[in-house]
Amino acid sequence: MAERKDSSESKISETKFHNWIKSGLALMHTRNGIQPFVIDEITAFQQTMYSGILTLLGIDTDSKCSACTTNAIICDKVFEKCRRRSCTSFHRECPERGLCTKVKEKIIKAHRYHGTSWMNTDAKLWCSDPWQIAKCYMPREGYSTQMSADETDFNGIVNIILNNENFAQKLSAKLTDSENIFRKPLNMMYVNGKS
Repeated sequence: MAERKDSSESKISETKFHNWIKSGLALMHTRNGIQPFVIDEITAFQQTMYSGILTLLGIDTDSKCSACTTNAIICDKVFEKCRRRSCTSFHRECPERGLCTKVKEKIIKAHRYHGTSWMNTDAKLWCSDPWQIAKCYMPREGYSTQMSADETDFNGIVNIILNNENFAQKLSAKLTDSENIFRKPLNMMYVNGKS
């Protein structure tokens, strides 16, 4: 047991280990810095989307649909194909004159790569929780339990920026470029132990 302790202590004193700690802190601070921007933009996206859809459908602006289920999203009756091989889900139309179907269409249209993450989101909360919309733009796995921006890691936050086309209007960086500021691989902040 003493060997492991000595090994850990020697690792902690290494310059490379310090650089990893600094890199981790830099990611944390970057995430914390862009998080309010992402929250504001995804909230504006959700509100603008709902306002437009409610007006289009002639539905009262106070209407909220909470009847849709994630299964209704995965087993996609609208597009006549199921993303799972054996589907036992009950298909149900949105009771609010297709409100959730229209929201789904807008989410898909705003996704830069059309790879929407339906398994992350809870469609019952789309009307009331903008973060459930944001989760459609995160990586496909590992984000279903993140119920807020505070619970979401750097990768999830950055993927919202990369995947939701509305962010491109707010940034000077061209998000369509393969080497944009959000896609560059993380480089070591320090080379040869020098800052």
